[in-house]
Amino acid sequence: MLSQKRLMKLNIVTLPDAETILIPSEKNIILDLSGYEINQNNTKYIENNGIMNLKDSSESTTDSNGVTTYKGKFITTKDNIIENNGTLIIDGGTFTSDLSVNNIIVNSGNLTINNIYMVFGGTSSNFIKNSGTLMINNGSFIANKAAGSVITNDSNGEMTIKAGYFCFAF
Repeated sequence: MLSQKRLMKLNIVTLPDAETILIPSEKNIILDLSGYEINQNNTKYIENNGIMNLKDSSESTTDSNGVTTYKGKFITTKDNIIENNGTLIIDGGTFTSDLSVNNIIVNSGNLTINNIYMVFGGTSSNFIKNSGTLMINNGSFIANKAAGSVITNDSNGEMTIKAGYFCFAF
């Protein structure tokens, strides 16, 4: 087992299972991944009821297709990394898993995605489940062996997609 100090040197953060980070409605926070990997092993890792800006200020790379990948990432083995009931702005970061996972971001608030890289294996579906207001300005959504939709917009949800790269690699 690697020590916490060694994990930090490798830019890997592992938090205890079954803990949910709760952001109250009166809070306004910035979560900068700064190139770190967060290994998430429990359902509903972050519950946002306030205002949250998620970004990755580390270096990113863009390929010839315009797909931008980020060093800072959430690697998940469970569904639902973020449940957003407040305001969430995503300005970079990678969300990934080799397993079949669903409902990675569940939004019933206001979600704006300016840049994101989401890639999932197995029979993952519903990368984003929206019943609130969703604005996608840019991002890459890659489904390997997808069993369902990448984005599900419920009947009471509002969704606008201005730009993005959507790929179903079977």
